[in-house]
Amino acid sequence: MNFNLKIILFYVNSIFVKIFRIMSLKDNYFQLKNNKYVYLGQNFYFGNHCRIETINYYRGKAYTPKLIIGNNVHLENRVHIGCLNKVLLGDNILIGSNVLITDHNHGYYDSAHINLHENPLKVAPAYRMLTLDSEVIIERNVWIGENVVVLPNTYIAEGTIIAANSVVKGRLDSFSIYAGNPCKKIKYYNKEKKQWSKNE
Repeated sequence: MNFNLKIILFYVNSIFVKIFRIMSLKDNYFQLKNNKYVYLGQNFYFGNHCRIETINYYRGKAYTPKLIIGNNVHLENRVHIGCLNKVLLGDNILIGSNVLITDHNHGYYDSAHINLHENPLKVAPAYRMLTLDSEVIIERNVWIGENVVVLPNTYIAEGTIIAANSVVKGRLDSFSIYAGNPCKKIKYYNKEKKQWSKNE
């Protein structure tokens, strides 16, 4: 092999190495917005294309979000956490891919906030006010399956499992399995029998 061919192969190899590195960085893309509002525990793992955002300013209003992530929290690919008020993830939580966890909505739609309803003919969804009175609390040892949506005003108690493709809202019991849209309790851990039993 002559000297010129060695030089050419060296440059070709260098180009492939650079391309591989760029692809690796792209595959492992991770977005963390306003990290000063994020309290992160030890041994935090995240997959590809995760997005964690705390919102401190929107439509001329300032907010003070608080996102607390405990120890040994494991996020798979494309997990999106949006925090305007408060989101708490306890220790030893496992979250599957394509999961959304949010403590706010774009606009009010419930009967308790009729005076805050906005005219959908005039205000597009992205420009509606963000809801301020909700939070998401997920206790330790919770497992959330793939494609799950966790909505504002949700409390998931310790040791509970959320089946794939579920939509979660409200207070969920501990050591239980929930599934569906909206999710419903289908099993619970029977401590006496030491097994998962069907919910009657």
